[in-house]
Amino acid sequence: MTAPTYTYALTNGNVANATEVTQNFTDILNGVTDGTKDLAINSMVMNGSYKATLQPYVNAYITGTFNVGGTKIGASSTTFVEVTDTAGNFSASTFTAPSAGRYMVSQIFNVATVSGVPTAIEILLYVNSAVVQNRFPRIAKVLNSFTTGIAANDSANATTVLNLAANDSMTVYVAVTAGTSVSFDGSQYSTLTIAKIA
Repeated sequence: MTAPTYTYALTNGNVANATEVTQNFTDILNGVTDGTKDLAINSMVMNGSYKATLQPYVNAYITGTFNVGGTKIGASSTTFVEVTDTAGNFSASTFTAPSAGRYMVSQIFNVATVSGVPTAIEILLYVNSAVVQNRFPRIAKVLNSFTTGIAANDSANATTVLNLAANDSMTVYVAVTAGTSVSFDGSQYSTLTIAKIA
């Protein structure tokens, strides 16, 4: 994008033309509000809230445990608590991209309880209802033991970079293999982070 410019050049000694002056002020106003111009600012002190409409950052955590069996399950709209949502793009467990670009998506699921002997946790990302990530992340085991299956206090995490178009919708799902059941921890140990990086 380009910097704001004036339509008319005003010089000393010339009679001011109200139409031209008004147009130049309109150029400034449009340049800082229509999203089509860049502003170069050396430093800024802000006393109010900040909303980066086209540069979103989301951080949320799970509140209340939720159980997962062999079928994929996404956290419900009441499960995630938003800590940060700079542009208001995250709702009902779904993120909607405000603009095209590359987005980093990081997911951490902390295990609370286990039923049976599940062997793997699968983290899936869906964009516009189609799977784009189908990942079996390595489980971070207590005492680094990887021989006893999944147990309480283990965690699974995955980080992905996605190319999203404007208005693409993305939802995180999780599943457990072998038809067993895992209850994921409802705390800030189970988190979702989304940020536009390019």
